[in-house]
Amino acid sequence: MALLDLPHSHDYFAEMFHSLGIQPTVRFRSTSAGTCRAIAARGLAYTLLNAKPQGVGKDEARRVVRDRLRKGSIRSMFEAGQ
Repeated sequence: MALLDLPHSHDYFAEMFHSLGIQPTVRFRSTSAGTCRAIAARGLAYTLLNAKPQGVGKDEARRVVRDRLRKGSIRSMFEAGQ
C-alpha cells in the first residue's frame, strides 16, 4: 500500500483498517496524494485516498480508478488477496 501520510488521513485509514481487523502492508508513505497516485499508477502498490483526485497527469489518467467505497468493499478486497 502507498499510504497518504497526513495527520488526519493517517488516523482515518488506521481507524478504518483497525475496525475491520485488517493490517495492510504499507510499502510507501507520502504526504502527497499525487505521489501516492503515481506509485499506484506505476503498479508498485495500491492506494486509497480520502479526497477527490485533481489534475491527474496524462500517463496516469489511464490507470486511475476512482470509485466510492461501499460498506464491506475493503474487507472483500483484502479477503480476495489484492
